Formats: sequence, structure tokens, C-alpha cells
Amino acid sequence: MPAARAPRKDAVANRARILAAAAEVFRREGFGVGVEKIAREAGINVATLYRNFPSKSALMLAVGESLLEPCRAARDAAMAGGGPDVVGRFLVAQVDVYAENRGVVDAFSRGDVDPEVRAELVAMAIDILAPLAERGHRDGSLAVALDTQDLLVALRMITGAVITSGTIDRDPRAYAEILARGLREPAAG
Repeated sequence: MPAARAPRKDAVANRARILAAAAEVFRREGFGVGVEKIAREAGINVATLYRNFPSKSALMLAVGESLLEPCRAARDAAMAGGGPDVVGRFLVAQVDVYAENRGVVDAFSRGDVDPEVRAELVAMAIDILAPLAERGHRDGSLAVALDTQDLLVALRMITGAVITSGTIDRDPRAYAEILARGLREPAAG
């Protein structure tokens, strides 16, 4: 059986350019952007994009980790901060993440994202949130009855606050702080 050939250098370079362009365009404009724009930004044609990624969904998944990296960085910064309220620090930091990264906003809020893509992005987000939830339980900033799924809902709520606050001239950090206080309380039953 012949050994598998290594990909051509230009093919490897094209794939890297596509990933970089997609991550930047999704970050800047969100998931609604067309593949034509991504191909143009990468300096390739659409056929080359589709040779590397059979669908826009496959491309979204390929850059999902890099799109969620700012959330991971915000988690790490919140956890590095001293004192209690790690969840509150993280939620307030998410306001800036969302303001600068439209792809993250779309990952948590767009209803038209492919269900498989959304499921994968949610799984990635839960991996990011798990250590935060554990620390929040220990420092009291996350009620014991709440978990990573609840933090994911909180992130969607902050997305709404960021999107809406611009139209009503409000600082979304205030809403993040209100939400953080609510997560400290046991769920009403």
C-alpha cells in the first residue's frame, strides 16, 4: 500500500489563510457573512474554500475554538483575580468580549446556526465554563443549585444586554452585575 502523500505546500497555505480569514470575518461581522466574503478576504476563490471545507458549517466548526478563545481568556483572568465573585468578574468581562467579537455573540444567540455547529460550540463553551462553575461554587458566586448550563444561559442574557444596550444608551456592565448577583441566590422553587 503506497504511503499517503503530504499535502502540497500551497494547499496547506490556502487552508491556513481560509481559517485566519474566517476567524477574523466571523469575529468582526458574525456568522451571517457569506463564504464569498471569506474567500475574498483569504485571497482565494470560493471553489478553493469549498475544497478545504465542504460547507460553511464545517468552516464555522474549524474556527470555533479560536472564536471562543476570548471567553477562555476572560475566564482565566477572572479566576486569576483574587477574592470572591469569580463569576461576577467573568460576566462583566464578557461585555467587552461580546463588543469585540461578533462571532461569539452569534454562537450564543443566532437561531439560524446549524444545530450540529451549535451543539459543538456549546460543548466547547461548557468545557470553558466548567472550572469557572467549580470555583464559583467554592467562593459563593454561583449558587450550588446552578451549573455550567446555567452559566451558558447567563452568557446568552449578557449577549442580549450588549445588543440592546446600544439602542437604549445603557451600559451593559450594569446588567452583567445584576445577573451576577442573581446567580448567587438559590434558584426559586
